[in-house]
Amino acid sequence: MGQVFLAEHPVIGSKVAIKAVHSHFARNPEVVSRFVTEARAVNQIGHDHIVSITDFATTPAGDFYFVMEYLQGEMLADQIGRKTFSPARAFNIAAQIADALQASHDQGVIHRDLKPGNVLLIEREGTADFVKVFDFGLAKLTGKDGTVPTHSTGAGIVMGTPFYMSPEQCSGNAEVDHRCDIYALGVILFEMLTGRVPFMGDGYGEVMLKHVNEAPPSARALIASLPPAVDEVLARAMAKTPAARYQSMAELRDALLELEAALSPPPVVVSRTTPISRPSVMLAGAGELIHSGAIRPKRQHSGVLMAGLAALVVAVIANFGFRRASVPMAAATPDVAGAHGPRNPDTVRVNFSSDPIGATVLRKDGSVIGTTPLSTDVAYSDTPVDVVIVKSGFAPKPLSFVPNMPIPVVAVLRREQAPESRPDTALAAGRSTPARPRVARAASPSRPTHRSSHADIDHDDDVLAPTTW
Repeated sequence: MGQVFLAEHPVIGSKVAIKAVHSHFARNPEVVSRFVTEARAVNQIGHDHIVSITDFATTPAGDFYFVMEYLQGEMLADQIGRKTFSPARAFNIAAQIADALQASHDQGVIHRDLKPGNVLLIEREGTADFVKVFDFGLAKLTGKDGTVPTHSTGAGIVMGTPFYMSPEQCSGNAEVDHRCDIYALGVILFEMLTGRVPFMGDGYGEVMLKHVNEAPPSARALIASLPPAVDEVLARAMAKTPAARYQSMAELRDALLELEAALSPPPVVVSRTTPISRPSVMLAGAGELIHSGAIRPKRQHSGVLMAGLAALVVAVIANFGFRRASVPMAAATPDVAGAHGPRNPDTVRVNFSSDPIGATVLRKDGSVIGTTPLSTDVAYSDTPVDVVIVKSGFAPKPLSFVPNMPIPVVAVLRREQAPESRPDTALAAGRSTPARPRVARAASPSRPTHRSSHADIDHDDDVLAPTTW
């Protein structure tokens, strides 16, 4: 349908990608309509795991084009072609894709051509495998925003890439809904884990018939080392009928994250000669602890957070109960840190990080410990240490942790709500309005949905940020 060019801004030198319709398609109303649909759909979604489109226009000759962010990375399709993925890596990537498509579906946009060739893996803030989904050229808009594309896909029209098409797409069903993307993601996950697609054949027709009529093979039959629950998740994602699949990308994402968590090793607890309980490092009010280096899709549902907090409260209550029960035993025990065991270290390593980064870590007395990301030694203690994570434009985050072993302490900062003010008024007063939310890391619990109708002022350098609509 078009070509993509690398372009450079003539004044500031920033690089962008420009996608243009082929000249011989520029007068084709359906092609142009799908091109416009892609630009509108991507802008409508506005998610960190979906490529952003910043401009749309026509050349003097009448050719349509739009401007996208320039991304350096590697296609998922190219990496799959070289080797199979470890289960943890495959679950992580698939969960990010699911999070992006859940945002797309929430906006009434169905991709319909989800495949490894439309997924880019880039490096974000020093961490690899950050997902970017693109190419919404075959997207179906369900009109949730009140707009309806001028083109339409009638019954009997087959659209997509055969290896990743759902049975209803292969049958030319005009009532295809968001669950076709769930099927496609199941195929992608199968391919990442096994190195091959579930259905192959001598031609596209044979492949499509298998999608309609044959059950997908067992991934564990091909790779015996895979976790037992993998086949169950894949079978449900690739069920023949949409009603038997996961009913949302959020459901599939949560199942993938459970699989990934099951592969994570439990925390190592240093045992002593006499078993004396220690306070949990996850005390009430402690920071949110995540595995460093793991990219997690941003959560959108408060229910997941509440369930985690409930589990934390139960763990704290149980821990304190055990601690109280062990006090008499501890009192009658000889000096464990002396003759009967190693002494406690003078300091332990604590890694502070925040989302966004660049926040200041303060002690309870207001003195500065450092700026995130920060790795520092803290005096060993079995009692909680209180700190506050602060960053301009964000609400302060008080945290409490017990420095009795090396631990990560992570703060997810929430942007402060400020009354809207006109940019020109703020400039005239010599002030700057709160900065537009930066691109969040993948571990962020929620994705920003606000799109301002005014040009914001960058908090760092008082430069007007681009306006979005």
